[in-house]
Formats: sequence, C-alpha cells, structure tokens
Amino acid sequence: MATNLLRRSRLHADAVLRLIGDFDVPSTNNTAERAVRMPKVNLKISGRFRTLDGADHFCVIRSFLDTLRKQGHNMLAVLQRAFAGAPIPSVG
Repeated sequence: MATNLLRRSRLHADAVLRLIGDFDVPSTNNTAERAVRMPKVNLKISGRFRTLDGADHFCVIRSFLDTLRKQGHNMLAVLQRAFAGAPIPSVG
C-alpha cells in the first residue's frame, strides 16, 4: 500500500505539490465534503427524501446557495431577492 502511494506521488508530483505554488488550491477536500454533508444530514434526520424530485431540487438549491456563498454574497439578501422574483443575474 505504501509503495502504491509513493509510486502515485512520484507520477503525479506536479498535481500533489500544486498547492505549494498556487495559493488558490485548497490543501484538503473539506469543501467537497461540506457540500454533501447537508443532504446526508437531512437523509439521516428524516429517514429519506419523500421523492426523487424533492432530493434533486434540494441538491440544486443547495448547490446554488453554496456557490453564491463562496462568491461572497449575503445569503439572506440572496434568498430575499429569489423570493421577490429578482434573483441575482448570471455573469458571463
């Protein structure tokens, strides 16, 4: 097992060490883990989502909110705009 790790580290050294030279690269995958934590907690508390569509909608909304939070938007203002029918315009 350690041999495989060493072999892969040597093979992908540029990717493994990228975080040293590029400060925008996170050193962990905690962001990805946090993104899936809420659906998992919801699943554990309620036992399940009532429908597959409900689970899909939950994940889409959660993804949008997480992206806007990472872009520095105020979550209360984002939700107020969405419910008022004036969501944040897309960029690009």
